[in-house]
Amino acid sequence: MTFPYRVGRTVADVATAITDVELLYSPGCPHLDLARSRLGQAVELVGAADVRIHLRRVPDASGRWVSGWGGSPTILVGGVDLFEIGTSPVGAACRLYSTAVGAEGAPSVESLVEALSRTQEAEV
Repeated sequence: MTFPYRVGRTVADVATAITDVELLYSPGCPHLDLARSRLGQAVELVGAADVRIHLRRVPDASGRWVSGWGGSPTILVGGVDLFEIGTSPVGAACRLYSTAVGAEGAPSVESLVEALSRTQEAEV
């Protein structure tokens, strides 16, 4: 399988760069399960099925907010928001993502595969 972002890129190329995946969420987030499911599917599609997705509650147990917080859920790879929006909401705000069917509480699997692929391309 080759991704369209660079001629000759393979699933293995993408998988080698995906080592640190975090799914940030606030307590009671109604979109956590959807985001976790879609992220898991996308990680498998790029050939990184052995990469563990770390769930991280925000704020943490000590009440601290974390760098990269963009609302619940936020997906970070290597500490970088895959869908950077330029501003960070304050507090435990829900986050919506633009998809082919409209705004949803998690990015589509296709958008996640594209974002994960861009992450690899930036590191190559």
